[in-house]
Amino acid sequence: MPMYTLDQRGKSSLYEYLYRCLREDIRSGRLAGGTRLPSKRDMARDHGIAVVTVENAYAQLLAEGYVISRPRSGFYVAEGLAETQEEAAAEGTEADAGRQAGDGRAAGRGETFSPDGPDHESDLMQPTDERTERSQRRERASKGTYGRAFDELFSAMEKKDAAAAEREESKERSDDRGSEAGEPEKPKEWFIDFTSGHIHHDAFPFATWSRLVRRLLTDHEADFLTAPPMQGVPELLRAIADYLRDSRRIHVDPECIFVGPGTDFLNWVLLEILASTRTVAVEDPGYTRIGRLYESSGRKCSHIPVDRQGIRVDLLRESGATLVHTSPSHHFPTGCIMSAERRMQLLQWARERDAYIVEDDYDSEFRYTGRPIPTLTEMDDKRVIYTNTFTRTLAPSIRIAYMVLPKRLMELLKTKLGYFSGSVSSLEQYTMAAYLSEGYYQRHISRMRNFYRTRRQQVIDAFRASPLRKAATLEEDFAGLHFVLSIHKDVDDKKLIKDLELFAVKINPIALYCYGNTGEYQHKFLLNYGSLDPDRLPECFERMARALKGGKEREAGTNYV
Repeated sequence: MPMYTLDQRGKSSLYEYLYRCLREDIRSGRLAGGTRLPSKRDMARDHGIAVVTVENAYAQLLAEGYVISRPRSGFYVAEGLAETQEEAAAEGTEADAGRQAGDGRAAGRGETFSPDGPDHESDLMQPTDERTERSQRRERASKGTYGRAFDELFSAMEKKDAAAAEREESKERSDDRGSEAGEPEKPKEWFIDFTSGHIHHDAFPFATWSRLVRRLLTDHEADFLTAPPMQGVPELLRAIADYLRDSRRIHVDPECIFVGPGTDFLNWVLLEILASTRTVAVEDPGYTRIGRLYESSGRKCSHIPVDRQGIRVDLLRESGATLVHTSPSHHFPTGCIMSAERRMQLLQWARERDAYIVEDDYDSEFRYTGRPIPTLTEMDDKRVIYTNTFTRTLAPSIRIAYMVLPKRLMELLKTKLGYFSGSVSSLEQYTMAAYLSEGYYQRHISRMRNFYRTRRQQVIDAFRASPLRKAATLEEDFAGLHFVLSIHKDVDDKKLIKDLELFAVKINPIALYCYGNTGEYQHKFLLNYGSLDPDRLPECFERMARALKGGKEREAGTNYV
């Protein structure tokens, strides 16, 4: 029976500290694979805490793959998670500090605490059962100097990618979605478009953003006449470092952060740094444009299948790749979370191959239960390149993305590309820095998370009340802004897409994002709900049920838009 002194947790919440102690004991091997954890009631009783606290800790371990749940039996430690002695020593000793020496108990039963210090998660990361106070606003950073754009590099990227982009777009346009001769003309407007990955049009904080812009134009008038530095303005680099520390528990040096106008640009810069890399691996299914970008640079691109635990590391080993692009916290488009065992296998592959992992932290802000899934960067900052963007959470027009490079790679970047200037305008960088450091972004994410939690439930409720539920299921992992619709019937997916278009419903198959293993994803479709109108959902699912039955004929006088 593991015992921990929970009063040594500092400012961490009870559930979070218990989760970390258990996680460290699993990683170190003190809790061996197959070990049955105490029941939630026993663990709560022995530590003098509420059952809900233990439930939250166990749920987080389950989500990350550290434990498995067996019906009517309990929770068991997953196999194959113990690290080597060297790795375990490098992880830290939080569990050792918290392990109980005697029979002491936590001071209170059912208490909740707020991690309001700079080294702990903000309220955005806490479960709904444990209320926390708002984090204090970050200290505003001092002024810096600026530089100009990577015009030459960005221009080269666009030219090299143009031909491949045209081929891919042509392929997608001809992917059996165009009108065939003799078919009715498809509607030009959509009743519901499930292919749109945009956020809701009311989500952008226009008032706050414009107020910051006006203030900064006055405060930094002289600075806007000079070009931003190659990496980004110092204020933004520090604000991003603070945000990553508080929200993703990644402790990074601001000097290891690089800012660019989108993740495509960041990946291209990365390839310029790793010029000797000849084979790059990507997930299959996954973002097709990532593979396209790598191929346009002249590299061989290996498409590695993904299962429910994440990218197949056994097949990655056979590919010969020395760079892999992955989204472990929320895979697109399947939504799966990479298991703890698979994460350790992936990191071990990188160490053995002297390879690097590009961690695309896609949709990490939109997780609706528990705390965010820990990053690979938190586990190994020497082999992992962390990337994220503000475009997804703010607006497509806010072209600010960033990556956190290992120190070795940042030195290479400065050596190879240090003579370039920054690629994002000073005004946008200053505004984003203020938006982060003054706490606006954290509050925006909190509002958006609540908004999309409600929207997600509206989709689920409408689906459950519709006739479509008899022929399909919704698959999701309590994160992101999309569902996977799985059709139970043996249907022709391409014909179903055409029939749905006649009902003014636009939808993409998961197979569209596959390179090779399309058979595994037959009858599965992507439902993005970020920008749809919830009032149209009941009728939309009714139309989809009719299309699935083959009733694609329009009723007389009915215009399906």
